[in-house]
Amino acid sequence: AVQDHIFPIVKDEIKALYHEGNRRGGGVLQRNPREPVLSYFERREHWLRMLQGFDPDYKPKDDLLGDLALDNLLCSDMEKKLILTVTKNSTDYDEVKACVIAQHPYLHKTGHYANSRGTGGKGRPSTWTPQRRW
Repeated sequence: AVQDHIFPIVKDEIKALYHEGNRRGGGVLQRNPREPVLSYFERREHWLRMLQGFDPDYKPKDDLLGDLALDNLLCSDMEKKLILTVTKNSTDYDEVKACVIAQHPYLHKTGHYANSRGTGGKGRPSTWTPQRRW
């Protein structure tokens, strides 16, 4: 009774943690555009360990974990198709992780966000060059 009074929010936190990890596309477990894939997979595994810390019997299917990891990877459709081709359309978490690490270890250095370093200072784009005045 005392524990229920002191920790009434734990069930709500477990639900929020569960829903955040199962969100497809977006959310805090989506890979940051500049985040290395190793760090991304470590965060997903940490989420699972936290969830299992609340409920040791919770064991989601590996296919679901791999599918969620692939959906939140922030890669192009072509890269996803390549990963699925290499894994022979298997979304087993360990297979997806191994394939992504082998095929796309530098995913954070490619793509749309790779060259977006902000401005070149004073509000100028980074490609700005001063005009010569003759």
